[in-house]
Order: sequence, then C-alpha cells, then structure tokens
Amino acid sequence: MHVVKISTRSIMDAGAIVLLALVMSLLFYHYTVVTRHADFAQIVVTKAGKVKLTSELIDLARRRPAVLVDMLSSTDPFELEDLSLELAEIGSDYLVRRSLLLELMSSAQEQATLGAVDMIAMELGARSQTVAELARSPHFEDRELARGILYGEIFPEQHRLITALNGYTSLLLESYESRARPVTDQGRMQPLLQLILSLAGLSIVGIIMLSVNRRIVATEAQLEDEKLKAELTLACVASAVFLVGESGRIEYMNGAAERLTGWKFDDAREEPLEKVLPLCQTDSGWPVIDEILGGDQAQGDDASSLDLAFLTKSGEIRRICIESSPIPSKRTLNAGVVVTVEDVTENRAMTSRLEHQATHDMLTGLYNRRAFEQTLGAMLDDSKRAPRHALLVMDIDQFKVINDTWGHMAGDDLLRKVAKIIKKRARSTDLVARLGGDEFAVLLKDCGEDGARRISRDILEDVRAFVFTWEEQYTTLTISIGGTIIEEHVRNITEIISTADTACYAAKEGGRNQVHLVSLGDEEIERRRFEMGWVHRIKKALEEGSFFLEFQEIRGAQELTEGCQHFEALIRMRDLDGKALPPMAFIPAAERYGLMHHIDRWVFDTVVALIDQDLRNGRDRVIAMNLSGDSLSNDDLRSYILNMASSGGIAPGRLCVELTETTAIRNIDVAREFMAALRSNGVKVALDDFGSGFSSFGYLKNLPLDFLKIDGVFIREILSDQASLVMVKAINEVGHALGLKTVAEFVEDSNAFEILKALGVDFVQGYYIGRPGILNDDQQGPESAGAAEQGQGAAARQSLVSGALGG
Repeated sequence: MHVVKISTRSIMDAGAIVLLALVMSLLFYHYTVVTRHADFAQIVVTKAGKVKLTSELIDLARRRPAVLVDMLSSTDPFELEDLSLELAEIGSDYLVRRSLLLELMSSAQEQATLGAVDMIAMELGARSQTVAELARSPHFEDRELARGILYGEIFPEQHRLITALNGYTSLLLESYESRARPVTDQGRMQPLLQLILSLAGLSIVGIIMLSVNRRIVATEAQLEDEKLKAELTLACVASAVFLVGESGRIEYMNGAAERLTGWKFDDAREEPLEKVLPLCQTDSGWPVIDEILGGDQAQGDDASSLDLAFLTKSGEIRRICIESSPIPSKRTLNAGVVVTVEDVTENRAMTSRLEHQATHDMLTGLYNRRAFEQTLGAMLDDSKRAPRHALLVMDIDQFKVINDTWGHMAGDDLLRKVAKIIKKRARSTDLVARLGGDEFAVLLKDCGEDGARRISRDILEDVRAFVFTWEEQYTTLTISIGGTIIEEHVRNITEIISTADTACYAAKEGGRNQVHLVSLGDEEIERRRFEMGWVHRIKKALEEGSFFLEFQEIRGAQELTEGCQHFEALIRMRDLDGKALPPMAFIPAAERYGLMHHIDRWVFDTVVALIDQDLRNGRDRVIAMNLSGDSLSNDDLRSYILNMASSGGIAPGRLCVELTETTAIRNIDVAREFMAALRSNGVKVALDDFGSGFSSFGYLKNLPLDFLKIDGVFIREILSDQASLVMVKAINEVGHALGLKTVAEFVEDSNAFEILKALGVDFVQGYYIGRPGILNDDQQGPESAGAAEQGQGAAARQSLVSGALGG
C-alpha cells in the first residue's frame, strides 16, 4: 500500500491558502450582500411609490364615471359646470400621477403594462369627454345617447382600466417578493459563514465579523423599515389584497381585506383562504377557491379575473371581482398566489338600477318606449319569428280632464291602475309598455287578428268596468284602442307604430271607447297618416320659424281712392323648398289634431309686435287676425290674449279679432264673454263668414261686435243670383240697424264693387282691392283698381241694383 506523506509546511500553506481564500470569499460575499441590500432598499422605496401612485390612479378612474352619472342626473347648468370642472380636474390629476409613475419606470414589463393602461385611459378619457358634452346638451336625445355610451362603453372600459392597474400592482408585488427573498436568504446564511471562518482565523475573521455584523444589523433594520413602508402602502390600497402560501393559507392581508371579510389579520393568519373568503359563483353557487389557488386562475404569468359572491363573517353576501396572480418559484411550480379582491356590490346594484331605469317607465313599472321599440325591432329581425304578430296602441279617453281637474297626483294614480288592468289582460309572452303620457302599447307575439281583437275587447271591458276613486270622488273610464297586424314580411318599425297610432286616433274620432284594427296600407289610415305628417311639419314650422304672414287690404267702399288703414293678417307656411303654402294645405290637419291654438298664438304675438312697431314709427292702421274655434275653446290662450289687452300690451283700436259665425254660435256663451272683454280693452271684434246659417240673425243681436263680415259665397254670386243680392242687402241693413260696420269679402271685379257701394256696404275686401302680400313699412294700400271703370256697364249694374232695392 502506497502512503502519501503531506508535509507540515504544505498543510500550513494549504491552510493559509484556504484561509486566504475564505477571507477573500468573505470579503467578496460581504461586498455582494451590501450592494444587494442597498439596491434592494432603493427598489423597495421605488416600489412603494409606484404602488401608492397606482392606488391613486385607481381612485381617479373610479371617480370619473361617478361624475358622469351625476352630470346625467342633473339639469342645473351651474351644477353641470361644476361637474365639468371636477371631471377636468380628475383628468389633470390622472396625467400628473401617470407622469410621476413614468419617472419611476424600470423594467420593460412594467413599461409594457403601463402602456396598455395608457391606451385604455386615453380611450376612456375621449369617451368621457363625449358623454360630458352630450350631458350638457338641453336635448333629450343627446342625454339618452350619453347615457347609452356611459353604461354601454365607459363602465366596461373603467373595469378594464382598473383591472389593468390592479395587474400592474400585482406585478410590483411580484417584483418586490422576488427581490426580497435572495436578500433575506443571504441574511440568514451570513452568521453561519462567519462562524466557520472564525474557527479558521479568529483574529482576521473576528475583525471582519464585527464589521459584517454591524452592517447586517443596519441592513436588516433598513429592510424592516422598508417592509413596514410596503405594508403601510398596501394598507392604503382600496382593494383587498391576500398573500396566500403554497399550502393555501393566508400569509398576509391588508386593511381593506380586514374590512371586507370582517377578519383581523392576526386571526386570519395561517387560516385557509376558503375559510376567510368563502366564495361561490354568482349563478351556480359552487365553490371556486381551488380554481383560484391551484387551477386555471393560478397558472401562467397573467392575472385572471372572476365575478363572484362571498359570505362575510357577519353573514352578509357581497358581490366581488377577484383576481389572482401566481408567485413564480424555481423550486416549485407554485410558490403562492397574490389574490386581489374588489368589492363591487354597490357598483353592481347601481348598474342594475340604471339598467332598469333605462328600460322601464318609472311611474307604472312597464317597459318604456325605447325598450319597446328595441324589442319590436329585434323581433322583426328574427328570421325564425312567427308569421304574424299584432301591435295595440291605446289611449285613455278624457285623461286630460281628470288630470287637470283632480291634479297630477290623481292622474299618476290613474295611469298606474290602468297599467295594471292592461298588464293583467296581456299574456305572459306579450310586451306591455307605456309610450308616454296616457298612451300604452301591447305587442302581442304570435297573435292573429281574432286574438288581438279578443284581447282588445277584454281590456276595453275591464277599463269600462273600473271605477276610479280619488279623495272621495269617483268616475268611470273608457279607453280607445287602435291596432295593426304585423305580417311576416314587414320590417319597418316606424310604419308599424305609426299605423297603430293612427288607428287609435281613428278609434277616438269614431266616438271613443272602441277598438279599431287595421292592416298596413289601409287607405283611411294612409290618409290619416298623411295628415299626421302635416302635424310634424306644423310643429317643426313653429319651432324653426317657417310660418309668415301676408296681409290683404280692407278699404272703405264709399271712399275707395283714399289710403287704406285696415289689413287682415293671413297665415302662410314655407315648405322645404322655401315656397309659400296656402292655409288649406295645413289648416285642416292643424284643426283635426288640436294645433290651431299654437298657430293662433304665433299669429297673435306677431301681429301685436307689428302694432307696437307701427306705434313707434307713427303709422296709423288696424290689423285684423282670425281666431279659430280651437283657440276660442282654449282657456290658456283666451287668458293670454285678455291679459295682454288688459295690461296695456296692445294699443287701443289697433287690433281686430275675427271669429267665424260657426265658431261663435257653437260656443256662444264663451264667445259673448270673450268678445265683451276684448272690446272693453280697446280691441275691435268682427264676426266672419256671416250668413252661412239661417238662424244667424237670432244670435247676432246678442254678440258685442264692431264689424260684420258678409260670407263671400254671396258676394261671388251677387251679379248672377238675385237671392244672393237680396241676402247681402238684408245682412247689410241688419248690421247697420245694430250699429255695426259691414265688410264684403271676395270682391273680385268692379261690377260687384259698384253693387256693394250702391247697397251701402261700409268696407270691401278682395282681389279687386288688392291681393295678399308682404306688408312693407311704407305700404299704405294700392290705388283703386276700378276708378277708370266706374262709368262702364253702369246701365246694366243699375238695373240689377234697382231690382234688389225694389225699383
């Protein structure tokens, strides 16, 4: 056996080399530890700042939609301005904190994550600005559009932004843990290495050990301080954060997690996550904690999100959004999970309420018009829909009387009770909606004409049998129902609703309390729809100022050549091409659908303004305007005119109000009182189209008048019909006997004028005197068109006049 001998010197040399190597290793190791501790200390400070800035960005992201909701809920312009300023301040604060966060950027992964956040934030900011601008609009459609953008686009984008920021926070926590673990491990190994080296050389190692121990103590203290700062930072984060170890037990939870779960950290430490946070899926109710800790939610590098509910320690169910990010480790597949939980209970409740408000009528609880039209459109677009459906539109008869007489609270209660009656008769598959006012609609799915008629009559009978009581008062009701059958090929929503709506009008005009079902294309419905199209045009003309006045001269018959001081204002309307439309193009529709009092109000205001202008410019002329039967029956318009007259708003003797004989006789008591009030305030009154009824003379003496305008049908035939001549003569004499001035309309030639002059008619009006036209500032009336013809045909006219006058 060969024995190798090792000299003492070799052992010493080897020992010296080993000792030197150990010392050098210790020095090198010490240098590495110190450097890493210093770097890590800076990293902790930087990460703490990043987490704090990220938390502030999340808070700002949450505030923005809340401000937009407030803007949509407000109509006060000052409040809207304050909310706009608050929105701008949020954007400014967001940009400041984002800039600070960019200055602290380090890794490429962090920069990429923040870049994705910026893209979402920019898009969210642009949409928020759009909603803010629409919210300040006075138009209902703009605000509805803003509401749609807010709930359809901004809320989801807000969730994406907060999710991205929480992901960024998780990334910071992962970075912190990955940096902290090596430093902590080195801190634990350092005393052991010092002990081994001290046995080899107490003098050298002792000095080094003292220095290293002092540095380690300082570094550990600094590390503890930074750890405390990180925990304080996490305590300020609004979201609940859990650090769960490999065993599924809680190693850390912040203050938000304590408040959310009702558990204190000391009690929850080392407890299973499923005990502190008992989760279940919202719909199925099955636990998913294993999925979060060991399944799909804890695999891969990206954080995942689940919408869940959980039961708090106090027994309260809260809706939450939970995200989990795995903590990577080289020694094991999963070193733990960082779980971030956000309480979205209030947000979800608010979203649910807003969604309900967006699709339902607040008064009756039925679907509103918007939801109804969307459902109808979806049904029409469904390629598998039934071949026939039916649409019913119904309107409460005389609802305005009850609403105005008993008050709006009674009207609201009536609408709620009628809605219940309609809902009760509708089938479970049908859609019942309140379209607005007292108008309801029922979409009968897969229903033919017989079924629609049966349901309509059931609703009709139930409403008729219902007795409405309010504060010891009671009344019975009726309802008018119009409907249309929707064939398979029909796709136009507007046409369907318009047809049913027009059918409802037909039911009302047919006597109310009845059902009127029609088909698309029905001639009567098309005629009514044409008239209703005029309703839209009339309303638009009133809004856009498309009405204007022409004026026709009225001259004294006995002094034709003198300047005219009397005009009649005639309403005209411009079409889309700017051409003037005659009154008969739009007046019938205005009378049928109750718009004449709006037109007469516009004419009255325009004429009064012209009279004021005449007064300032020193012009002396009288302007007459026509007042319809609808306006005479309108209490508000009558009061408005009388208030203007009694308060001095109309110069005395400058305005003349004309009422037709038919209008006055139909409501003679109101007409007599109104005429008397006008005349007592200096407004002249004329009875237009007189002579159209044989009983006119009996009413005439009871009406306070200034002028009597003879019906033009007699004037047109005065040359050819002896009876017309006699009638004009009689009306003129009766008018003079009652102290009235007479006016002959439709005087179209000199022959008719000469006869009227011979009969003693006071004033004449017609194409012979002048055609209607725009009233210029210097207009005083044309010269007599018949002055040169006064001598022609005198013999023939004299014969006719003599016959009428009795020779």
